[in-house]
Amino acid sequence: MKTILLFFSLTAFFIGNTQVVINVDNTRERLASRNVFNTGFPVPNVKYVRLVSGSPYFSETWMKSEVVNDTTIYNGPVVRLDLLEGTLVYLNDYGEELTSDQVFTAVSLTDTITSNNYLFVHSSYIAGTSAKEKTWYQLLTGQRITLFKQYYKRMMETKPFASSVTEQTIVTEIRYFIAVDGKFSRIKTSGDIANLVVNNKQALKDHVKKNNLNASEEDLLATVEYYDTLKKHE
Repeated sequence: MKTILLFFSLTAFFIGNTQVVINVDNTRERLASRNVFNTGFPVPNVKYVRLVSGSPYFSETWMKSEVVNDTTIYNGPVVRLDLLEGTLVYLNDYGEELTSDQVFTAVSLTDTITSNNYLFVHSSYIAGTSAKEKTWYQLLTGQRITLFKQYYKRMMETKPFASSVTEQTIVTEIRYFIAVDGKFSRIKTSGDIANLVVNNKQALKDHVKKNNLNASEEDLLATVEYYDTLKKHE
């Protein structure tokens, strides 16, 4: 639940200038998931039948979900995120795999084995992304600026020597982005973050240099979290 609450603390950035307050314990809303998962398209059995390496999904594990549809949270079914096609795949009451025809604002995934939780926001709700882009970004941290992680996936097809069958391989590249002042920029280092901010630029640059913050995810998280502690006009 922590990450869903984090999303709503950031809602003003995504869809307006007013922070949205949601009663996350509203039973009526939480039991209404059938209203948003009542239609979908069957996943073809042959969709990834020629895949020999990699995965289109964030995780092959089916995860417990909560979905945000505009400003309402619903308890969803177990799902998998297809990050190659930018779709949400779920199991219906009969155990059938369906691709949802809904475009949700965000989805929170919980691995019931590890208890790890992941929050993904749809690109159409992030200011600064391309209107043609239909994908999901994992929200990592941030309030004044926001750090996102993308699992960029691409498929390659090859035909082995003396074979008539084309094999598919999916490669995943990890990318990081910062949302700041209505812009959405790819970054590689903590220094990139410092260069993008307007307020507290020098203070953030000094902190990055002093603490040798560079390109690891841990460094990027530390940079954004430190920036949130600075006074706006410091």
